[in-house]
Amino acid sequence: MKNLLILFCSLILSGVFGVDPGDVKVSVMEGDSVTLHSIDAEIKGASNLEWKFKDTLIATIDIEVKNEAEYPHEILKDRLNLDDQTGSLTITNTTSEDSGVYQVQIRGSRDTKHKTFRLSVSDEVSKVSVMEGDSFILHTDLTDGKTDDVKWKFNGADLTDSRFINSDVNLLTGNLNIKNTTRDQSGLYKVETSGTGFILHKTFRVDVSVEPESELVMMGAPVTLHTDTETQTDDVIEWKFKGTVITNDRRFRDRLKLNNQTGSLTITDFRSEDSGLYDVNITGSKHIIYKKFHVTEPTDIYWKTIGPGLLIGVIVLGIIVLGLVSHKIHKCCRNRNRLNKKEENETCERLNQQSFNTNGT
Repeated sequence: MKNLLILFCSLILSGVFGVDPGDVKVSVMEGDSVTLHSIDAEIKGASNLEWKFKDTLIATIDIEVKNEAEYPHEILKDRLNLDDQTGSLTITNTTSEDSGVYQVQIRGSRDTKHKTFRLSVSDEVSKVSVMEGDSFILHTDLTDGKTDDVKWKFNGADLTDSRFINSDVNLLTGNLNIKNTTRDQSGLYKVETSGTGFILHKTFRVDVSVEPESELVMMGAPVTLHTDTETQTDDVIEWKFKGTVITNDRRFRDRLKLNNQTGSLTITDFRSEDSGLYDVNITGSKHIIYKKFHVTEPTDIYWKTIGPGLLIGVIVLGIIVLGLVSHKIHKCCRNRNRLNKKEENETCERLNQQSFNTNGT
């Protein structure tokens, strides 16, 4: 019985019933390159090195005769590079079909060494939407603090320029924390974390928005604030109104409807006290969504934006019309005076003519 127990434990440790604890887990985004590092920094005393993918030979090199590397596998042939100094294998332009088990075997004069990699290629990009001035965290999904190395890149470059003076990396998890976000921090973020038994890659697309979306709603009507996303099973959705979690605000009792598929919020029977700033935070493993909405009644926004301008316009138009009317009246009066004077002159001439005729006779 004791011998059976020892045999069972040895089988578990050797990986018969699962993944060998010595395997290296590697994750990479589709289209990126990945390097599977060999056993030693340099190949010393080895005679032959072979790489296999799903038990199929994909790369080999005869070290003793110093031959060039050969790539028998037709599918991966043009995307493989075997380093003849370290034995590391680089796969370029990875696809989902490259996912699987890779094994390296190094034969020496005394022994043969093996190392196994489990590569996962993903095409998922976590989307993050955030308002300018807000803070957010990009998670590596590591929580055990066993990270040996963390490399963050923004649009293909290291985070070294002055625009990222407002960022810092958590030494235990590798998470990237950015405070007081600016518009020029929108773009593609990539992280590579490595440690004992793993090399992980993750990609985020961050969109920094400036102005909150405006929503007009009539009194008593419903309004829906759309997140423009699809939620995942592990998402945590939090809506706030003027900085307070909306579920704790009694004014919205029985008038809120949350769409669990999208995270969108509907307010029924809108009231004047519901006007104000709403923001939503959706956090999950695949995305982080921040959005803000300025919701108000049409009368409010018309008076605050259109109303004053319209009033000024009416006043200016009234002054112009009044000026035109005054000018018209003044012109009419002048014409009338001229007409009266002309009629008076004609009357005088007529009377003079009549007086002359009478004296002549």
